Amino acid sequence: MPQYKRRKTLYDLTKFPDIKNHLDHISPTLDEVGDHYVICCPYCDDAIRKQIIDHGHCYVSKNIPVFYCHRCDTTGTILDLLNITEYNNTEVINQLKQIVQFKIGKNYLKTNTSKHKSKIIIDDYIANSIKQLDNDQLDTYYKYLNSRIGYVDYNKYLLFPCIINNQLTVGFMNYNGYVISYRFIYVINDIRYKKESDQYYYFQDISEINNYKNIIICEGQFDLISLNLYNNNNKDSFFICANGKNYVNCVKELVYNYLYLNSSIIHIVFDNDTKYNWQKNIIRKLNIVVNNTDNTIKSWKPKYLKDSNACSELIELQDFNFKKKNHNFNN
Repeated sequence: MPQYKRRKTLYDLTKFPDIKNHLDHISPTLDEVGDHYVICCPYCDDAIRKQIIDHGHCYVSKNIPVFYCHRCDTTGTILDLLNITEYNNTEVINQLKQIVQFKIGKNYLKTNTSKHKSKIIIDDYIANSIKQLDNDQLDTYYKYLNSRIGYVDYNKYLLFPCIINNQLTVGFMNYNGYVISYRFIYVINDIRYKKESDQYYYFQDISEINNYKNIIICEGQFDLISLNLYNNNNKDSFFICANGKNYVNCVKELVYNYLYLNSSIIHIVFDNDTKYNWQKNIIRKLNIVVNNTDNTIKSWKPKYLKDSNACSELIELQDFNFKKKNHNFNN
């Protein structure tokens, strides 16, 4: 019978016995299931919900530098887990930083059945959407886009028209072919958007994000487009929209998936009507996310008007930038 050698990987958690001892110390139970250590999750009440603890739900992979809790759905890097559980062996942490290289998506233990559309299919989709409109609807669609972002290449930003509940909308699709949301052109009962997907909106190839010096994140799709149109550094910047001000999860996913060994500067652009304390709290949380990386968080707001769609000139919120690096976003 032929003998098969197990494929070698750059990452092998079993080579760090001190980490296994740490996991055993922080959890009432430690099991080994296949290629995972299984512990009680430090993020949920996994360890205190029963008087007798016989197993945990947090799976820590031995050959992929991530963990996942089947009970509270928390996922992240091994470094995140060690940080939250106050692991203090600096030598081991520094060794891990040298070998942990991320191309792992959220919830890596779950099967991802979604398929990306090719760019050709996206272009066809947009063209077919336009063909569905009569002349009056098409005129309204283009006039609305012009009023929001001017006469630009709307296909570049993956915008398309769609009729939702007998109302004309602007659809937003990202580079990977996911329809993100629809913006109603005529607002009825204060309903402005219809969310379609939990994916993020971006119009650049996210697989190339490591080639960009700046990562620019804001809440609104039209704001993001305006920032791209009027940013002098757009060749060095990747633009992504965090729907519903979901900045923390957006940055976490970017760091875990692409930026862990990157030294990019992550710029968060707030609207002027966002409360000061809320802004400060968000930036503090984001700095914790990038604490073990070479990434830096910076925060901005429009200089004059309410949001960045109405005002292209930004000013930096100096009070919120806890990790200082010399950089000028506007130059």
